[in-house]
Amino acid sequence: MVAHIDRVLLSLRILRRLVTFGFRDPSSSQEAMSFLNQVFIKLDTMLECRQSLWGNHKMLDKCEKMINILTKILLDCLEHHPICFMQFIQRALEFIVRYNFSQAGLLYERFTVNCFNLMKNILMCDSYRPNKHDTEPDSVKMQAHKIKLNFFTYDTLHEICQRLISQYFLLSHDDLFTWDHDPEEFCQEEVGDNYKYSLRPCTETLFISFFREFRLTLSSVLIKLVEASQGMCDVDNSMAILRKDAVYNAVGQAAFELFDEIDFDQWFSSTLLQELCNLHNNYRIIRRRVIWLCGRWVGVKLSANLRPSLYQVICPLLQPSEDLVVRLEAANTLKLDILS
Repeated sequence: MVAHIDRVLLSLRILRRLVTFGFRDPSSSQEAMSFLNQVFIKLDTMLECRQSLWGNHKMLDKCEKMINILTKILLDCLEHHPICFMQFIQRALEFIVRYNFSQAGLLYERFTVNCFNLMKNILMCDSYRPNKHDTEPDSVKMQAHKIKLNFFTYDTLHEICQRLISQYFLLSHDDLFTWDHDPEEFCQEEVGDNYKYSLRPCTETLFISFFREFRLTLSSVLIKLVEASQGMCDVDNSMAILRKDAVYNAVGQAAFELFDEIDFDQWFSSTLLQELCNLHNNYRIIRRRVIWLCGRWVGVKLSANLRPSLYQVICPLLQPSEDLVVRLEAANTLKLDILS
């Protein structure tokens, strides 16, 4: 059985290369288009099959490898043949939302990363973005743009934004374990192509892509989440702390897009300063996130007359008695403030 699956995996790898690089235009080949159509069908089948393989680690690993290759076929097709992929935009978006933004939640990380990258690439693909001079309604760019607009209704965007923040932005048990046992690693910035392989940078990149495309819609959603998170959290309510951390993370990621939507000076003076003064150990997550948030906004919208207040709250966060992750983040914010 395992030998047969290995042959299937090898065949899929060959077909992936063949479809991507063996055709100038895969849409000119009936066999190639039939294969791409089958990818979606087989993904559904394999994801259903995966649910029945718990406990059989060897077969589960093989199944996930097959799913990974199938999603990479879609990623490759979009990257190298965006015009051909246009007819799969609707189907791909429906597939991604069904498996990643529903009650099912996170299936497994590699699959979610590939799905998020596929959605981001659809959003940001130049071939699907009409310019102001493109007035031909039947052009490929206009057709693709209409498909995206029709799919991403307000309700869909609202649900995706909510789930990205409340589900995928939450610090995980692994994150908190790394925080406690390897603070320097936890604070290591995700750079380069990490978004292609790691869930957190991938999620943040997708979130920013959505904000750039649908700023007006998503700004109101995020501001409501900020308003709902105002007030000090109960230090014993770890989930409330993690949710607030996720919301503040979203505000920091979208700092430039929220320039006209949030009065950061007022928020800093009335709320954030107080949160930085809560020295309870359980509140270190919020202290770290707030000082990180200040670093994101300091070069965007923080008045010069509030800089002394920022320096005053940074100094205690640099003391040896403070949590090391908080100290490292405070030092980085101080550096950003000096350089801005």
